[in-house]
Amino acid sequence: MRVAFLIPGSGDTFYCENCVRDYNFTGALEKQGIELFQIPLYLPLFSYSASLTRSPVFYGAISLYLTHKLPILSRLPGFIKKLFNARPLLRLAARMAGTTRAKDLETLTISMLKGEQGKQREELEKLILYLKNKVKPDLVHISNALLLGLSRRLKSELNVPLICSLQDEHTWVDVMKPSSAREVWLLLKNKAQYVDRFIAVSHFYQKLMAERLALPASKIDVVYNGVHTVLYKQAGLDFNPPVLGFLSRISATTGFDTLVEAFIRLKLKPPLARLKLYATGGYNHDDKTCIRRIMRKLKKHGFLKDIKIITPFDPMMRFDFLSSLSLLSVPLPFPEAFGIFIIEALASGVPVVVPESGAFSEIIKATGGGVTYDPANFEALVQNLEKILKNKSHAQKLGRTGRKNIIKNFNLDTMASQIVKVYKKCLRR
Repeated sequence: MRVAFLIPGSGDTFYCENCVRDYNFTGALEKQGIELFQIPLYLPLFSYSASLTRSPVFYGAISLYLTHKLPILSRLPGFIKKLFNARPLLRLAARMAGTTRAKDLETLTISMLKGEQGKQREELEKLILYLKNKVKPDLVHISNALLLGLSRRLKSELNVPLICSLQDEHTWVDVMKPSSAREVWLLLKNKAQYVDRFIAVSHFYQKLMAERLALPASKIDVVYNGVHTVLYKQAGLDFNPPVLGFLSRISATTGFDTLVEAFIRLKLKPPLARLKLYATGGYNHDDKTCIRRIMRKLKKHGFLKDIKIITPFDPMMRFDFLSSLSLLSVPLPFPEAFGIFIIEALASGVPVVVPESGAFSEIIKATGGGVTYDPANFEALVQNLEKILKNKSHAQKLGRTGRKNIIKNFNLDTMASQIVKVYKKCLRR
């Protein structure tokens, strides 16, 4: 089975849950006998992409953004546009990834979702020709719903089943101004009709997106994310000293400032005076003000020496990072579709404390490797962190249980086999 997998490149400069999922299961699908062709959009695929195939980058980020901001540039000769998409320039753009926000790209998102009616029609036709002449897939898998502007042309020109994964599209759309968000959701509903099956990463997200896209839940399969468990080193959990960890974009938008507040509260309690805080996940220009404010507060308390922010973010170093922790917590202020950092921590035997929102309760219940708390109750966060950090045997028990269930139910082979079942079901029809 030949599968074209359309995946946005991220630049590897931030902890991107969709990227962890997409890059991970690529190799796992190849082990299942799938001839997989990764087709990168926007930016090249970098360090931990497992695909052996090499494809041009379509919708190159530089030319896409510049022609969006300055439409006159769309009249430039083809060879100039090609220079914009040269890999060295795209790698430079990757280092700038994250400096733009969803609300800054509302009109571009809408244009992309309009597909052949949008301003990127020329690039869409290049992609269609490449798929028809070079890849000749039996099936096309789209990484996320924000790429559904491609769906009608893919379906009409290739005449093969079309699969679309669903993970956290709402976090991009819902921060837009209301009028733009309404238009985006309307376009997504319209484009969803061309998709044969959707794959959500949790039952929570299956229900949410069935409502948002006006789809029957029966059209959305649920396949939990999986990780390559052999890559994760078993954490010692010796608590000498105890280390609280954070793995996500280092930003107020992901709750890092909330965790720092909890860390300060815990440090002021004599039993946890030796507590350390380690964080990684990358940050952008917008986050620097928040980080400076946090550092001033830590300095005021004399705790600067007790925090380590590991930069720049390196996707491959997170295995060592996780094994150095005693406990991981990411107090996200919004509902998440899955929370890959949960299963990554548990794969290292590190227990977790996360908000009782989105899919987190679902994942914690399935793994038994941590606890949830009311996200509106800061004291509940502090209390749950304290309970685990002051009880090494309890932390070790949670870590063992979580790791056991990750190995059994959240491994890449399980994930890949379930996705292949969806593929075969579509092909039979």
